Amino acid sequence: MESNSFVAKMAHAVGLGYKVFREHPISCSFYVLGGFLSSLTEAVSFSCLLPLISSFTDSENSSGNSFVRQMDDWFHSLGIPKSILAYLSCFAILFILSSISYVFMEMFRGKFIRKLEVEQRSSFFSAIINAPWSRLSALNHGSLINAFTREMDQCRNAYRYIFICLSQLIMILNFAGVLFLLNYKFFFMTFGLVLISYPFTTPLVSWSHAISTRATRHFAQYTDHMVTMTKALKNIKASSLEKYLSEKVNKNFVDVSYDFYVNTSFMAPIRNKIFESMGILVLCATLGVSTEVLEIPMSEALVSIVLLFRLIPSLSSFMNYLSTIAGGLASFDNLEKIKTKCREEKKVDGNKMDLVELESIEFKNVIYKYSEEQELLRNVTFKIKKGEFWAISGKTGCGKTTILDMTAKLLTPLEGDIYYNSELQQNLSEEAVHEKVGYLTQNHYLFEGTLRENLCWGLKEVDESELRRVIKISQLDNLIQNKTLDFKVSESGQNLSGGEKQRVAIARSLLAKKDFILMDEPSSALDGETEVQLFKELVDLKGEIGLLVITHREEFLQYADGVIQLENGLSRVI
Repeated sequence: MESNSFVAKMAHAVGLGYKVFREHPISCSFYVLGGFLSSLTEAVSFSCLLPLISSFTDSENSSGNSFVRQMDDWFHSLGIPKSILAYLSCFAILFILSSISYVFMEMFRGKFIRKLEVEQRSSFFSAIINAPWSRLSALNHGSLINAFTREMDQCRNAYRYIFICLSQLIMILNFAGVLFLLNYKFFFMTFGLVLISYPFTTPLVSWSHAISTRATRHFAQYTDHMVTMTKALKNIKASSLEKYLSEKVNKNFVDVSYDFYVNTSFMAPIRNKIFESMGILVLCATLGVSTEVLEIPMSEALVSIVLLFRLIPSLSSFMNYLSTIAGGLASFDNLEKIKTKCREEKKVDGNKMDLVELESIEFKNVIYKYSEEQELLRNVTFKIKKGEFWAISGKTGCGKTTILDMTAKLLTPLEGDIYYNSELQQNLSEEAVHEKVGYLTQNHYLFEGTLRENLCWGLKEVDESELRRVIKISQLDNLIQNKTLDFKVSESGQNLSGGEKQRVAIARSLLAKKDFILMDEPSSALDGETEVQLFKELVDLKGEIGLLVITHREEFLQYADGVIQLENGLSRVI
């Protein structure tokens, strides 16, 4: 089972490498060619030591070595007399050339891996933001943040070690080829001893993958707790619950630190020392057998041992990196699981809405369920026309926001129909609906930039007079007078109050010039006076756009043309 698991993980790694090669054939071919020339030059440089050593040991036995004869012929063709200085110079020149090419290949690899990392992050981010809301809303925040941070780093390391393993494999093959040319008996003996050590390495790779998979799960739980804690930190401080929070979170600290300890302080040293010990045993065995049993000339044995001293650490590193790659594969698997959760089984490619304007939105006997057993809404029926102001009211959790989500085509009803004019919702793309329907949710995206940039975000062009009008409607007058449109907003709007951020979001939704605007409690962060004034301004928009607003304020329902009252999953239009 261990061996099968090891083969499966390596097949996964090979498949990942092949995918990269298929997408970037020129860069990968250049890397392989550069690695081949670099390691071949280094291997040949070490073989230059054979004539040198043979002159001090058993020259009469090694003079017939085909490799030595080829080197002598090469020197003769260049008009270079055979001498110790010539062999030393050849060794030094080839080794320096190999080192220079190695440095350039390392620089190229680093740049290429950076490119792969950017592509990986962009691809994952694109998969997330383009997923339907029904899938996104089910994602765990901690898992998502963990994927963007730790998992991406693990994937980058896996890419890095895949290329390192490739270069190590090329070097091993080149050194093995030179070793075969020097003495084929020595080569086959070494190859057999390495095969014998194979069963001892596979459990280490499987162990590494299992620990990395568990660490991925623990990091996701840890990140999720940090996200939840950060959101509720004010409440925790106000209730003096710090002690209980520490007890709750400390278990995650223990799990995460344990995985780190096992990987770095325990498993890595053991794995390294096992590989090093196996390398030393192979060296000792080959030297003893080659000289005592196979009677290989001492000069050939010594040069072969020099090559092995360079080859065995590479073999050890190769197996060690395979363990690291096996751990990184767990992160690739986790990212793919998140992508799979974000994919729709069948996405309808609706027609582009070709109407000049959206005149009405109608729900007919709409039913929505969280699951087969848990029904949230049933038989919701209403029709709102452009220019009307409708309100949705009801207790918390009764499905008010779900109605807005379905209106914006973020969610799909289980039964019933939603019409835009006379078009069924399922016949229209999300883009077509969003061109005509704006949605102001309870969470707003503010970024580091000027106030004007935040107001106009996502809009191609904004008329200055329209901007001023919207600022007045959204009650931003005082803010603009005090701070101007060039005021620098910090990331997430941390230098704005909750009410100011909400009014910026309201103004942004109005600037988009939609036919309908959906608002989920647009005044929840406003003071009483500002809230009253805001609703009066919104009421004045009747006749221009259609407004569907969630509100708990009974006094504002008097301004509405219609009220959708929700109770126990049923809707009642007032």
